[in-house]
Amino acid sequence: MVNLSNVKGFDESSFNAGLDFKFKQKHVFSFRNNPMSGVTFQQWIEILNKYFSAIEFRYYPRTIFITLLSLFNSFLGFWEWIFFEQRIAKTMVPCDPVFIIGHPRTGTTLLHNLLSSDENNFFYCSTFCVGFPSCFLWFEKWGKHLFSSVLDKTRPMDSMPLHFDLPGEDELATNLLSSGKSYYMPLWFMCQEPQFRRFSDFSSENGATPDDEICWTRAFLYLVQKITLRAQIETEKKGDRNKLPRRLLLKSPVHAFRVPLLRRIFPKAKFIYMHRHPCEVLQSAAHMADTTYWYCYLNTPSDDEIKQFIFWQFGEMWKAYNAAAILSGSSVNSSFPKTEKHQENFFASKGKSVKNANLQNKSCHVDETNLSHRYVLSQKQSTEQESQTKVKRVRPIASDIIEISYETLVTNPIHTLQSIYKHTGVRWTESTCFHYTEQATVISQYQPNRHAKLNKKAVQEIKMLWQTYFEEFEYE
Repeated sequence: MVNLSNVKGFDESSFNAGLDFKFKQKHVFSFRNNPMSGVTFQQWIEILNKYFSAIEFRYYPRTIFITLLSLFNSFLGFWEWIFFEQRIAKTMVPCDPVFIIGHPRTGTTLLHNLLSSDENNFFYCSTFCVGFPSCFLWFEKWGKHLFSSVLDKTRPMDSMPLHFDLPGEDELATNLLSSGKSYYMPLWFMCQEPQFRRFSDFSSENGATPDDEICWTRAFLYLVQKITLRAQIETEKKGDRNKLPRRLLLKSPVHAFRVPLLRRIFPKAKFIYMHRHPCEVLQSAAHMADTTYWYCYLNTPSDDEIKQFIFWQFGEMWKAYNAAAILSGSSVNSSFPKTEKHQENFFASKGKSVKNANLQNKSCHVDETNLSHRYVLSQKQSTEQESQTKVKRVRPIASDIIEISYETLVTNPIHTLQSIYKHTGVRWTESTCFHYTEQATVISQYQPNRHAKLNKKAVQEIKMLWQTYFEEFEYE
């Protein structure tokens, strides 16, 4: 029987909180739902050395709790290093992962949950893996029980289930492994959010240095190596040595900033970009900020600081993604090393070690001169009540990208998933269709909550800042 826990209850519980950008402080003394819980002591000390002065006194209990957990995590991580470090270093990273990207609250989690349920074709990073990236290879089985109390049963911002076996956002793990070299750091230090913008796309325009990119890349590749090794170990335990290779499935909205970098690292990667009406995105993002971020903060941001974070992230993420989506192929993958030896020289030129950063990039090449067209899928009902799709040409985009609207995914999930499988080169079979049938039934019966209307000022700001997004996807 198909497990439907990954799609049940993905509706928003409320859209009223935060719509006027008035955010009420809460959960100050809560230790739950905090992605920093899996940090090691060394990683935590590096973060504290930079930002301890920004921590408010009222958040000292949370800081002490994280510190105590970091000591235990370091102990667990030491044993993982003893047992697995040599195997991790020898694990080759696939060059053809599938990335789900798009602004937070555009449906990336729903699509991630759907695709990851097809374990015959995909493997992924679980919520436990992203939460405790230093010990999951040996401690996951016991850790899911030991740390179960640090998670609520549903996500704070909606009624989607939350447990350690669900797929998680890899950027949360990379944030820990890189000691805070991530644009997810505003979740803890929102008052200092502008300082972390350099970690969004690692561009010099935002203040990033080559060392910032190297540090993040090394941590990310190390995580991917561990995820790949975990999948290999699972396959060995099941005795499926002759099983067809599965595709690595990764999802973090912030990767929409980094499409050019990810193309250089993974020459055969495929990208699925989720989009949704900007007003709904803003409403949902405000709701998430008012219900979720308070579990993480180590200082108290103002309403305007949270608002600016939401607006800047959406606008700049769309700008970076849209520029990458229409890039010509000549400059896509010319600068990143193609072989392990070249990679060593690349990192050595930066004065860095390439340890734990092997790439399986031999004979991999991406050619984006062959551009496909951007398709907007809009549903209409036929007389037989079967879903049909109207294909509308907008403008050309790179062939490694497919763009999916949240509305299309919800109203016509089977056809949308078929399009995604075709785009990623994963075979769609009768058994695949049967696998998604029950989940599609649950999704198709979903009735979104009605949103409270945004005030005119907010609507005007959205139209002004996100005008090209409105135009590109023809949102009213």
